[in-house]
Amino acid sequence: APVTANGSNNDPWRGGSIQVINGTLGNPLLKSEKSINTQLGVVLQPSWFPGFNTSLDYYRIYLSGQITGVPTQTSVNNCYAGLTQFCNAIQVAGGLSPAVSSNWIQVNSQAFNTANTVTDGFNWETTYQFSLADWGFMPIPGTFTVRAMATYVSKFINTPGLPGTFRLNTAGSNDGATPHLKAFLTQAYQSENWEIHLSENLISEGRHNLNWIQCTPGTCPVPTLQNPTVQDNHVPGIFYLNLGGSLNLSEHWTLYGQVDNLLNKNPPPFYSNSQNPTNDGANPLLYDTIGRMFHVGVRISD
Repeated sequence: APVTANGSNNDPWRGGSIQVINGTLGNPLLKSEKSINTQLGVVLQPSWFPGFNTSLDYYRIYLSGQITGVPTQTSVNNCYAGLTQFCNAIQVAGGLSPAVSSNWIQVNSQAFNTANTVTDGFNWETTYQFSLADWGFMPIPGTFTVRAMATYVSKFINTPGLPGTFRLNTAGSNDGATPHLKAFLTQAYQSENWEIHLSENLISEGRHNLNWIQCTPGTCPVPTLQNPTVQDNHVPGIFYLNLGGSLNLSEHWTLYGQVDNLLNKNPPPFYSNSQNPTNDGANPLLYDTIGRMFHVGVRISD
């Protein structure tokens, strides 16, 4: 349902500010978003290497006509710039054009099919399960499992499609949620009554923002709105180690334990504003912000 509130908007035709009702409502002229997806994969399970399998997938996603919320002042500016589809967001007394009359009744914030996004990359997974007895070594009971999963994003480009906005590539921007490379590895041994496992999380190095330009010693280019300059635009990679295990106490009771972030790695600094580097903290979308954590519990099954 529409929501309205008293507000104001700048009038680019006549200059100055107009007191007007600002509304937030749907757009009945919206069309469906369209996506073209391409995927190519290969799976290998060699008969001469029992217990081993690996797969590699390439993907590309192109989304067009993406629905994007447009603020009231942006719609006013776009209408003034000649993009007539945004003029529908301005309601003027007598049904006049906003260029003709300043008697605006309401300016609406609506969604429009303006943006597009393209991304591509690779997903890889490998698993190997074996026992030492199968290798002809000492008859140690139990099964070893080694597994690795990784995803590599080469680009993730969003184009807002609005005047005054810029294309933004977030792949490799570690202040967001899309580093170039993320990997998860596990090594586990499981016997009849107990198991122990190690796991590792790897996040590749990157930059705070791909549009920022890092100054070099003794020189710094002139900053622009799209490409501000900063002293440090590097985010180091990080490696997390986790350790866990479980013990079957009986047919129905299992005791388990886990230590996350065993090495107690701190997250790298996070700058939400290039012009205010003291506005920092940690990025919870990508990094562990808690530190070393212990889990102990009991599972009960029927």
